[in-house]
Amino acid sequence: AAHRDGIKVLLWIRSFNAEGLPQNECVTSLTNPIAADPANPAFIERTQRNIHTLLSDAPGCCNCDGFKVDFINCIPSGENIETHVPGMYGVELVKCWLHLLYTASKAAKPEALLNVSCAHPYMAEDADQIRIHDYHGELNAVCSVMGYRAGLAKAVYPGIAIDCDSGGTFSRRDFLRYMRYQPEIGVPDLYWLSPSYAVPFDDA
Repeated sequence: AAHRDGIKVLLWIRSFNAEGLPQNECVTSLTNPIAADPANPAFIERTQRNIHTLLSDAPGCCNCDGFKVDFINCIPSGENIETHVPGMYGVELVKCWLHLLYTASKAAKPEALLNVSCAHPYMAEDADQIRIHDYHGELNAVCSVMGYRAGLAKAVYPGIAIDCDSGGTFSRRDFLRYMRYQPEIGVPDLYWLSPSYAVPFDDA
């Protein structure tokens, strides 16, 4: 239905989430499963299969248009971490995860969009769009803060599309200011269509 209205559909995905996975597809700590293991062949196959179902336009598939990858900072950590590839840890786990998502997405739908929040040149080959992430509204300086972040992202990924994000403005003035400013730095992003604690807009 969204496609009929000319709207693309991205799916939100939580990084390293182990919910529902068998233990043998997880990163473990003292034998306890704590995260999905993107280097594990069984998890790789599961991810490729699931992404095909979500993105492909083949019969029985969902024909969505890409992913907004969140919680990339929730990397499994600690002294007793075990992964399928011994010693894979930290940034290398992030790289492995994003590369799996990117390659599986492009295999299912070459024009799929991968939106990530990891502004580091090591990850550049596995991102189509960079998210400049959450803003803490008590600063009351949303345009300067988000403009600075957008500048950093463009320096890291020259030519990449910027997802402006828009969470956390706590004043109506700051909210309206950022709504008008977003097209200057990237792709405008509106999270709410009704007022909330973080989006104090009125009917006008």
